[in-house]
Amino acid sequence: MTHTTFATEATNGIDAFTARLGTLVQYATGAVVALGAVAGIARFMDTGLPACDGARVDRTLKVIARANGGGSVSAHREVGRTDRETGCAATVTAADGTRREIAYRIFRNEAGRVRVSAVWAGQ
Repeated sequence: MTHTTFATEATNGIDAFTARLGTLVQYATGAVVALGAVAGIARFMDTGLPACDGARVDRTLKVIARANGGGSVSAHREVGRTDRETGCAATVTAADGTRREIAYRIFRNEAGRVRVSAVWAGQ
């Protein structure tokens, strides 16, 4: 005959709780791994190109403009699109107020990374 004491009951309760907690941790870990895998796959499957006025594109254009004596970039507009690239134009205003047009294209390179290539209009 076995005797059940308070200590035995408490130990059994803690063991059961630990087992349930372990199962919950396993499910949570599995869910996090699955979400990470889905996000990773989605990143590689993303074939879309950003818009002409996308935040990263705008930052890249500002760097190009500053390197060529320009200042702010505005009036982004799409001038053409294919499934492989987007043609765009924008207005660059220098510190002295002169405005120049910049034409740029957004495309994916051979490695699948989004790139921006720009030329000053008229060149």
